[in-house]
Amino acid sequence: MLVSDNLLFEKFNEEFCLLSFANQFLKKEENLFPSLNLDDE
Repeated sequence: MLVSDNLLFEKFNEEFCLLSFANQFLKKEENLFPSLNLDDE
């Protein structure tokens, strides 16, 4: 049980890190190109 839980946690951690990294990249993109957001609205 503990081994499988650790594997699941590691996999979840990896995916969460990828998501947070993608979110940070998107935020940087928004700062670089604020006009893109204005077009959507």
